[in-house]
Amino acid sequence: MKREVMTSLAFAALAFGALAQAEQVGPGVLRTQDARFENLEDWPYAPNYRQVGDIRLHYVDTGPPDGEILLLIHGEPTWSYLFRQMIPTFTAAGYRVVAPDLVGFGRSDKFTDEDAYSYHVEDLPIGRIMSFLGGSEGVQAAYEAPFPDQRYKAAAQIMPYLVPSQLRENEAAWSVFENWSKPFLVAFTDSDVITRGGEQVFLDRVPGAKNVQIRGAGHFVQEDAGPALAKLMVDFMEGRDLPAAINADGSIPGD
Repeated sequence: MKREVMTSLAFAALAFGALAQAEQVGPGVLRTQDARFENLEDWPYAPNYRQVGDIRLHYVDTGPPDGEILLLIHGEPTWSYLFRQMIPTFTAAGYRVVAPDLVGFGRSDKFTDEDAYSYHVEDLPIGRIMSFLGGSEGVQAAYEAPFPDQRYKAAAQIMPYLVPSQLRENEAAWSVFENWSKPFLVAFTDSDVITRGGEQVFLDRVPGAKNVQIRGAGHFVQEDAGPALAKLMVDFMEGRDLPAAINADGSIPGD
């Protein structure tokens, strides 16, 4: 009986310690503590915040204040750190970069409603998912930084399931793209097992769409070919001629 009491007390102490480390800023809303974002590899950008209702959103805002704005939106399970290899190219070209963290990711606040979200595992292994990129331990740690434990991962856990449910809404957007009259760049990679070949629907449905294949890069092209993709985007925005393909290191195939 004494051992059971001691075990229960130890468990309660551990649970209390975990709760003490969590920063709850509202009912069902957690905020990742700033200390987890200190000394991240290749990430010198000061945080910026905007309050939207009960949620505090984080965003990067860097480059010339009067420069043309580039809005960079990450996917999942990443955050604005994904663009760290691209931002210097953009700012050096005179652009102002704004890169927000979506709700539930990065330094933005995170809902924790477990009743609303589900996944095949209880604790989504963000670091192991990103480890296939071949990055250093520091890079993997940066992607784990926003998520002290599974309570913070509700958004990362549910996002893949939202893709099929949004197909009808996405289809409505094609009415805009099918009447597009401005330049439109498509840059898919040749080694992405998830979206490889997806450029064709844009080429078929968006007037004047231009595709440049990035060779030797996978799904997270910002990691595999960040500087090359950024330079390609700058060349496109500044009206330069574009090749049919580039390598992940920015060179032209065959040169």
